Amino acid sequence: MSTSATETRDDISVRVPEGWWQTNNAAKAEGWPEDTNSWYHLISATHSNESNYFALQISGGFFDNEHFYIRKTANDGMRPWRELWHTGNFDPNSKANLSGADFLGPVTTRGITATPSGQVNKTYASTFNPDAVVIGAGNSVSFAPEGSSILGPRDGPYDGQIMPRFFDHQRASLLVSATTALDAQAQEQAIAVTLTNNKGEVRYYAPNTYYSVGQNVRVPRNDGSHQEAVYRCIQTGTTGANSAPPGGRPWSDSDADFIRADGSVKWLWINDFAINAKVGQYIEVKNKAGGGGNAWGFCINSSLEQGFKPGFTVAQEINLFNDSGTDADFGVNVHGLSIAMMGPNTTTAALSIGTPNDRSHAGSRWGIRISGSQTVNEAAIALDLDTRYGIAANQFDIGGGNFDEAFILDRSTSNSSVEVSGTKRVATIIDTANSPTSLSISGNKNFAGIYEHSTTPVGLKLLGTYGVLAIEANGFRVNPWGDVTAKRLNLTGLPTSANGLAPGDVWVDAGAGNVLRIV
Repeated sequence: MSTSATETRDDISVRVPEGWWQTNNAAKAEGWPEDTNSWYHLISATHSNESNYFALQISGGFFDNEHFYIRKTANDGMRPWRELWHTGNFDPNSKANLSGADFLGPVTTRGITATPSGQVNKTYASTFNPDAVVIGAGNSVSFAPEGSSILGPRDGPYDGQIMPRFFDHQRASLLVSATTALDAQAQEQAIAVTLTNNKGEVRYYAPNTYYSVGQNVRVPRNDGSHQEAVYRCIQTGTTGANSAPPGGRPWSDSDADFIRADGSVKWLWINDFAINAKVGQYIEVKNKAGGGGNAWGFCINSSLEQGFKPGFTVAQEINLFNDSGTDADFGVNVHGLSIAMMGPNTTTAALSIGTPNDRSHAGSRWGIRISGSQTVNEAAIALDLDTRYGIAANQFDIGGGNFDEAFILDRSTSNSSVEVSGTKRVATIIDTANSPTSLSISGNKNFAGIYEHSTTPVGLKLLGTYGVLAIEANGFRVNPWGDVTAKRLNLTGLPTSANGLAPGDVWVDAGAGNVLRIV
């Protein structure tokens, strides 16, 4: 131990005896906490064995009352120091626990900013599409998307408030905004959601069938509704012949309604089948009465700016890849896109496609395009519903409906252009349009322009109001009163006698040179 109150020792990287020490030029290279041009203290409680360097040391600058350092050398004079926190450089009230803390201001960690509840974060209210991730409960994050921002007042206050350059009209609870950082190396996403679905298989319920604990089944209701329930087997056994559990929700919260006996099996109701699914992304918007405004359940604005060279650019892509080894049967819903319109009141449309453009700038080449020789194998469009019309064009005269060439264009190579079957109550085709012709047939037909070979009382029935002719062909005319004008008539199979004929019937008088006679 030093014999004087304080001794000078510049290099403390080598063993320092127990005592009080000082230097007038501390250096990290010599074991001190800092590099200074000033005096430094050292208190060392050093082990009594002089052959090693085990010590507990406290150090700090002469004139600095903020930074205090401590270390245990553990036989290494260059071991790092630890700074002590105290009431001068640490305020517990300004810090938060790692969990369960309420922050008084925005908190940023590794690029993610969290805004306390009740505060509006306008950091990016004037910045187009920044690289930022901002969280604020209750739609408290103001942001400015470049495709739908409105300019605010140019020079300051608005209604007594200092407003951002872009008017504060877009807010969110979560803002994820990014600019691509790589060239063609990687596919970049502002948000990536991945889900591996390996739980929740449900099979159709069957009577007189063995089930083991953990298997799930779907049970329909027997009332004509589309409701189904999902049950989990909680007791191994065989189901009864007519004791299936009910196909709806439990009637009460009692165990008797949730647990059902079925033969020697016991079932536990666990879910509605309609929501027994795993979802990569779920969005729910509830539009409340008494104040709710316009709303979108999901909105995508994708734009191609001036000078951008169009390539593969889609607003939204959906890929459904079936490598299960099983084709989807009829009645099994494996859809690329499923839209269900529900509720007791009628909405406008399940799918609406439109544009604000005028006819000089069409929004797209096709409204809906289905392409690929192997895309579908039954029908490109299948209509299985009860409705007034299957396809309607300009039904209510609310815009559009002007087709320059034709309503339907068929240039395909197929057995027929239109195939009609089934039972029609009035007619296969009804034409009440005002047009030069009802049916125009051209091109090269190798059999007939119109081929009628049905079983019917009348093959062709004309009951219209015809100004000049009911039928006209080359060398053959029929006027509205039934008079026939023809260059030549070839009649075969006519009777050669008037015997047994009724008044008005026609027969051939062979004895008079095959003259036609009317009874």
